[in-house]
This record gives sequence, C-alpha cells and structure tokens, in this order.
Amino acid sequence: MAGLGVLIGFRADQAASLESACRWLLFATTAVFALHAVAPIIECRTTSYVVTASKVEASSRLVRATSSTIYLAKVEAVVRDQGPIERLFDVGSATLIGTGGARDTLTNVRDFSRFMAALERALRRG
Repeated sequence: MAGLGVLIGFRADQAASLESACRWLLFATTAVFALHAVAPIIECRTTSYVVTASKVEASSRLVRATSSTIYLAKVEAVVRDQGPIERLFDVGSATLIGTGGARDTLTNVRDFSRFMAALERALRRG
C-alpha cells in the first residue's frame, strides 16, 4: 500500500522545499515575537520622564531625540496602569487627563513608584 503522501499527490522532491519554507517561517515568527518582547524594554531604557513643580517633561533618545512637556496646571486626573510583572520591575504607565478631556499617556516609566510620588506632590502644590 502506498503511503499517505503519495495518495494525496505529495512528491518527495517537494519535501525539501517545504521543510526549508517551514524553517524560514519558524525563524520569522521567532524574530517577530522576540522583537515584540524586547521593544518595551528598549523604549523604557531610552525614554526619561522628569517631574518638576509645574510640568512633566518626557524625552526619548532612541533614533531621534524628541521631547515633550505636559503642564500640570491643566491636569484634572491621573490614571495609573501597572500589571503584576510591571510591579515586579517597578515600571508602569500613567495617563494624565487634562481639561477638555485631553489625554497624555506616559508609557514604560522606570522607577514608577517614585515617579508617581513626585507627580502627586507636584499636583498637590499646584
């Protein structure tokens, strides 16, 4: 009795090309998942947030140097977002909700507990 491959029309010379295609697909999938896991770590390491008495300054230095400023006088609410793994590494995200419903999200903030304490002190003063 012939094998299943012969019955469905699969030839032996196609096996090598199928195996090669599967290897490349596995490699590409692994690369995408690795990049997806490493990207937040790189973002966290290259972005810094500074809280002053009147504003929060964010600067990133990954490919180009960019910076932005959020003035605390216009902030009405702060939403913390920190999952269990983020709590373990003291990283988190904060969304500042301003007047008129404007939202600014600060993602992957290192030393999140210290950052939030400084932000709460600055908001109480202002």
